[in-house]
Amino acid sequence: MGKKYRGWICIFLALILFTSVYASFPVPSAVDSFENITSYSPEPTSGAMINNSGGTISVININATTQNPRWKAFVGNITGKLALGDDGNKSIFDWDVTSITGEIYATRSSGIIDWTNIECANESHIVADEVALNHTTSDPDSINSTFSGGVHRSFYAGITKIDTDSCFSTATYVDGSAQTDKFQEVVLYDGANVIYSSLLEDSEAGFNNQEYDYQMILPDNALEGDQPNTAYYFYIELV
Repeated sequence: MGKKYRGWICIFLALILFTSVYASFPVPSAVDSFENITSYSPEPTSGAMINNSGGTISVININATTQNPRWKAFVGNITGKLALGDDGNKSIFDWDVTSITGEIYATRSSGIIDWTNIECANESHIVADEVALNHTTSDPDSINSTFSGGVHRSFYAGITKIDTDSCFSTATYVDGSAQTDKFQEVVLYDGANVIYSSLLEDSEAGFNNQEYDYQMILPDNALEGDQPNTAYYFYIELV
């Protein structure tokens, strides 16, 4: 066999090896199971009483907090494994995860996410998501207003590095107070779908001072009245 043909064979084999390694590069995986422990919502309370005398005009300034039906939140803890497996979920070996690091992702798309095309969502992507969910950009609880921050640590979404403070982001509360250091959440895009990504913590005090590995908020249908629930599909990446 001539040198020319041996050279082409070597190049061909190298391309096969490269393609095989690239195609098998780990990407965020679908969540195996959920355990719904509880759901929080304020208990109904009786109205505040005002008993003024007749014949009066009262100027009363009112402060109130109303549950927001245009958003929903998920919090909890994570258990899992790192594994070497095949396409039938059979593993040749696995390792229990004892220290939680990585990300949890949520999207309304039921299709396969293109993890090789992940980037930060831009304002146009977010506005399109608002239109789909009937949010109004100028409202204080719109998606655009809620994810108006730009403070988050760097992470990898599959093979793509998301640089520090590069995406539209927010951070959910700790002990009922606003903060930016923990439970950060960013908005991503895969060329077709908006994806919300919450960066995992490792048993940190959360919104109610209980320990959680993640907290995330997701937009729901903003129309008034009885509306169908908005379903999300979850993925996780443990590193």
